[in-house]
Amino acid sequence: MTANETARVLAVLSAAYPWRDLPEATLRVYARHLEDVPYAVGQAAAALAIDTCRYFPSVAELRELVVRLLVTDQAPTADEAWGELMRHLQEGYGAWRPPKWSHDLVRQAADTLQWDHGAFEADLHNPVARRTNRAAFLRVYRALLDRAVHRVAASSHARRLQAALPSLEPGEPLAEWELQEAS
Repeated sequence: MTANETARVLAVLSAAYPWRDLPEATLRVYARHLEDVPYAVGQAAAALAIDTCRYFPSVAELRELVVRLLVTDQAPTADEAWGELMRHLQEGYGAWRPPKWSHDLVRQAADTLQWDHGAFEADLHNPVARRTNRAAFLRVYRALLDRAVHRVAASSHARRLQAALPSLEPGEPLAEWELQEAS
């Protein structure tokens, strides 16, 4: 986002959290740390923050919401992923006839639980086993989704840090450099 776009997103957040004043230095820090975020995604993250955050979101919270939106926008929900696995089982897919998964996270969760070794297929008609397998699948899928979110966030932080390091003088504190760069 540009500095003006960041200011517009923060204006919406300020309207939602009216007790929060935003000094110019704070606006510059937010703009600096959100410059790689597309404006539409920044707007969506702000809307999600308004719905889910009790207090004005920090840069870190907004970036986490951005990453979560980007990752989860492409991946099916846990329930959708479970439904996909069940459809593949009912259609007769297995180790001998692998399906085309909608997302790699669905495949990873299914493979983690060894879906193609017959245990899931045998449990299709056993309601207790089906509930147990569903709970296990949802837990694994959500953990994989969280891991993907953290991986994307970490790579984003690493890229931003690499870009910043060449312009830092040895011994120069990062916070002071950011405020000078943002002005």
